[in-house]
Amino acid sequence: MINNLLKKIIGNDIKDKIVLKNIILSFGIRGMALALALIKMPMYIKYFNNEEILGIWFTILSILTWIFNFDLGIGNGLRNKLVKPIEEKNELEARKYISSGYLSITIVTILIGTILAIIIPQINWNSFFNTTTNLISNNTFSNVIFTVLIGLLIQFILKLINSIFYALQKSFFPGLLNFISELLLLIVIMSLNKDITITNKLEIIAISYSLCMIVPLFIANIIMFTTKLKNSKPSIKYFSTRYAKLILTLGGMFFWIQIMYMIIVNTNEYLITWFIGPKYVVEYQIYYKIFSMVGTLFTLMLTPMWSMVTKALNNNDLEWIQKLYNKLIKVTILAIFAEFLIIPFLQFLINMWLGKNAIEVNYWFSIIFAISGSLMIWNGVISTIVNGLGKLKIQFVFMTSGVIINIPLAYILCNLLNSWIGVVLANIVSFMPYCIIQPIFIKKYINN
Repeated sequence: MINNLLKKIIGNDIKDKIVLKNIILSFGIRGMALALALIKMPMYIKYFNNEEILGIWFTILSILTWIFNFDLGIGNGLRNKLVKPIEEKNELEARKYISSGYLSITIVTILIGTILAIIIPQINWNSFFNTTTNLISNNTFSNVIFTVLIGLLIQFILKLINSIFYALQKSFFPGLLNFISELLLLIVIMSLNKDITITNKLEIIAISYSLCMIVPLFIANIIMFTTKLKNSKPSIKYFSTRYAKLILTLGGMFFWIQIMYMIIVNTNEYLITWFIGPKYVVEYQIYYKIFSMVGTLFTLMLTPMWSMVTKALNNNDLEWIQKLYNKLIKVTILAIFAEFLIIPFLQFLINMWLGKNAIEVNYWFSIIFAISGSLMIWNGVISTIVNGLGKLKIQFVFMTSGVIINIPLAYILCNLLNSWIGVVLANIVSFMPYCIIQPIFIKKYINN
């Protein structure tokens, strides 16, 4: 019965079946991950028992997430370039791409690590996070950031396995690895001693976070290169400057776009900390986590489609890309409706979620977050198509201009409104031009 139903929905197209399989598995994994995220927020609040410290920890994670993307686009470049040799079962070419990618990212990691190891002790972190030394000493800040940085640099190398999963059309595996990491972290938070100093709490959570992120990735690398890709495992002998250049040329464009996107989206916590104060980051996070749920689930649906678009392009199957794009437009309308449907139930959801720590909902803020979430969803659709096609010029231009607009506009709006919501409004204005112009190019490209 299930097989007959799937045939009626998607027919016999193998690409549609692969996409659907990845979407179903991704949704299942992400559903569990969202449940973990909802449980983890009150656990964090209980563990730190201080909004300002918790806001600082969220800001540290936000900044490190931003640094996490400084891989020169090697991951995304490898993802696109691996599709063809894997499909053609060309193990030698796949090994050259994989070896060149891993060695390139290792070199980048060593350079970044060396630079940051010199810079970190020199920074006045109390000034950077807009807090006093009475709360946390500068030395503690340096220790915490250095600890998480070491973990981050190891992830830099190990996370290339995610790009390989995407190229293999196994896009649910990165989500699974992340879920395992978050589950491990939740277990650690629940088991940690709450009756310790703030300094020790930050240092312990930094060590725990780093280990929980590294271990699943390390195991995944070992398993992949001793089973499925044992004949394509990375080796210095198979490093090729030509293959590295091919990855870096395409990856360089992805890298720049990534950085521009991250500056707009993942600096929100820091901008709120700097312009208004770190304790307001917690309020922002509460709104963000609820309104980002629809976009997060929608992104899961999009994840397998990037590499499938690349595969369809290699096979000159633009008709399938056109059909996919038309379907995504219809689903986007439903997702945007879901964003605004959250608003009437928001206070109830927050009360159920946070209990006595619940905030009072500002419904103007809710509408702004719903608009922002809708733009993120639409941005995800159009970016997935053009990333798969490898046509990045318009994205390059408008993400760059968005960054130029975002930070000064956030500062102006925060001062005018005397509220952190100015940061979210600045995001909306920064993304709007790209979300209007890029669909025009997609339609023109496919029609031509």
